[in-house]
Amino acid sequence: MKEFDLDKFDEDRRFQIRLQVSLIRVATDLQKLSSDPSRYDEYILKRVGIIRNIMDYGGEFLIKYQGNIIFPFTAGGKK
Repeated sequence: MKEFDLDKFDEDRRFQIRLQVSLIRVATDLQKLSSDPSRYDEYILKRVGIIRNIMDYGGEFLIKYQGNIIFPFTAGGKK
């Protein structure tokens, strides 16, 4: 699994990636409360795809920001 450190990205790319991670977190939280959790799967996968395009990387990865892993999610059972 490749590790990306957002502190090494330029400000615009760092913002774009953090925005997508935040949207994934919100969707994941809503998914847990939904009577039809699968309806969020495509949305989440699109966000991951956007992150992959920004980073130009197609394999498995994790993202660190200020020393913390922000994706995949490691707290509270999130992945």
